[in-house]
Amino acid sequence: MLTKSLNSVKRLSYLRLGVTPHYVYTMKARVVVMPKEAVLDPQGAAVRDAMKHLGMPEVRSVRIGKYLEIDLEGEDGDLEKRLHGLCRNLLSNPVIEDYELQKGEAGKQKKGKVGR
Repeated sequence: MLTKSLNSVKRLSYLRLGVTPHYVYTMKARVVVMPKEAVLDPQGAAVRDAMKHLGMPEVRSVRIGKYLEIDLEGEDGDLEKRLHGLCRNLLSNPVIEDYELQKGEAGKQKKGKVGR
C-alpha cells in the first residue's frame, strides 16, 4: 500500500514539474582482458612465486588481467559492434592481449523528460 501511494506522489510530482516519465533501456557489459597464452606474464609469475613462498606450493601458474563492468543505456542496433571496437582499440592491446565481451542483464529504467 505504501509503495502504491509513493508512486502516486511521484507521478503527481512529475506532472506538477512538467516532467513526463519515460523508460530507457539499460544493459551491463562485462569485459575480461587477459594476456595471450603465447605471451609471458611477468606479473603473473611474480604473484605465483609469492604465493608459493607464502605457503601455497600447489599453485602452478597465475595470469593477471583486467575486469571491467560497463553500464550502458539506450537501444542502438550497432551497440555490440561499437563495444567490440572499443575493446579492441582502447581496453586491450590486440598484439599481446585477448578480450572477452559478456553482455549482462538488460532492463528498463524510468527517467524523467521535460516537456508536456
